[in-house]
Amino acid sequence: MKKAHVVTKDRIKKAQKIEKIILKGHIEKKVLSVGVGSGLVEEYLISQGYDVVGVDVVDSRKSSSFPFFKIKSEILPFKDNLFDVVISNHVIEHVDNQHLHLSEIARVKKSNGELYLATPNKWSIIEPHYHIAFLSWLPHFLSSMLLRLLKRNNYYDVNELTRRQLESMLRKNFTVFLSKTEDTLMLELKSKTKLNDQLIDLIMLFYPFFRIIIPTHIYIAK
Repeated sequence: MKKAHVVTKDRIKKAQKIEKIILKGHIEKKVLSVGVGSGLVEEYLISQGYDVVGVDVVDSRKSSSFPFFKIKSEILPFKDNLFDVVISNHVIEHVDNQHLHLSEIARVKKSNGELYLATPNKWSIIEPHYHIAFLSWLPHFLSSMLLRLLKRNNYYDVNELTRRQLESMLRKNFTVFLSKTEDTLMLELKSKTKLNDQLIDLIMLFYPFFRIIIPTHIYIAK
């Protein structure tokens, strides 16, 4: 029970972060969430008044409080230019065709719509799915071999991206994209620590030096 409470609290914090970065209280926006998982992020957004539709390859939702479509691939079952905001929150590293994932999002969002994309950084020190140091740095066959030796999985089923790889994909599918990684890191420092603004600003001066190993990429694309 305690673990479930922690998970729920973490998902709500993620939902609040998405709301601050891209939704900004504009509840009239029509939102598509790709890869809803438990659906807790979407339930929070619904509770705040947003119009949310979700898709995933399996239905693992805790409740059915929002419209949901089960999909078989990266192809989205919607007409063009339909959504104001599309959320891809830690999904692209799991799909088979990452370019198709982004091109489908670009297709279904409105011409002035936006994508919120978050995904783990390939060069983060601790791999977030298996919590093994440097796992994502290795060639896939070595990562798979290590997971088999540790009896964690038969193969490494994640394809994490470097910042350069991700930006190259975004450039091919969107007119404009902007990294929100630094802004999000600053927000998290303010919310999770007791540091004053001056000290946080000093810490952020060193951000360019450790950006390569920052755990998560966060981008807004139009």
